[in-house]
Amino acid sequence: MKSKINLLKLYIGLFLFFCIGLVMQGCGQSHSIILDESNGGTALIGTWSGKQSVQVRYSTGFMKFRFVESGDSLVTLIQIDKEGKVSGSIGNAKMSDCRVIKNRGAVGRKLNLATDFSIRGKLEGFIFEGDTIASKDIAIPFEIKSDKLQGSVFHKIGMDVFPMLGLDLKKK
Repeated sequence: MKSKINLLKLYIGLFLFFCIGLVMQGCGQSHSIILDESNGGTALIGTWSGKQSVQVRYSTGFMKFRFVESGDSLVTLIQIDKEGKVSGSIGNAKMSDCRVIKNRGAVGRKLNLATDFSIRGKLEGFIFEGDTIASKDIAIPFEIKSDKLQGSVFHKIGMDVFPMLGLDLKKK
């Protein structure tokens, strides 16, 4: 009897895992897009800027981290062109190989999961004095709300992500 209950739990777990996988597959569309009226992307095109405090994290051993804050607010500048290419900077670091991608599909939008867009690429250079990582893979999920680009900048290391700063940028 106990083994039948364990087997039933296993089947239920596998079924839920499969269902969550299907939902998430529809949420995270990670392909580059051309920004136009059909996908709401024309509102993204342009130069966005603001000032935010930044926090970086680096490893000091297995599951041990050191956190360093910028102290002062640093200028964040993001430029998006009609092909979805992104350039800009966060503090002293420059964005490279960055692109806007669609971050969710119809299922994710219906369930209000994730954001409509994300920027993926690299941040090259030290953001501020005290930053010890010269090159960072970054993800910036964001939306346009009240004529502002709002989201977060995440430092990605494999499957691990760490939020470095929140964005609340105005269009120039």
